[in-house]
Amino acid sequence: MSSRIALALILIFLLTVSGISAVDAHRSGCHRWHSCPSDRGTYVCGDLGHCSQCPDNDYCALGKPRADKQTPQDPKQPPDRRQQPPKPPAVRNEGA
Repeated sequence: MSSRIALALILIFLLTVSGISAVDAHRSGCHRWHSCPSDRGTYVCGDLGHCSQCPDNDYCALGKPRADKQTPQDPKQPPDRRQQPPKPPAVRNEGA
């Protein structure tokens, strides 16, 4: 019975250790800045202008941004609120 428990604990440990390495890869700063190739194909390496670990592509050459390519704005960034007109005050109808 104790050998089954030991085997189960070893299996849990191995699964935990292998899961941690996969999670750490996606928390790496290079994925946030798109300066290394995407693990899941969700972005093009260098599309934000950071090319430190990128192969040569449309955005990068020899680990540096290409001069002829403009980098797009980060789609996750909210639009600038100063460009939006202010909202009119709400009108309350009292006693109608």
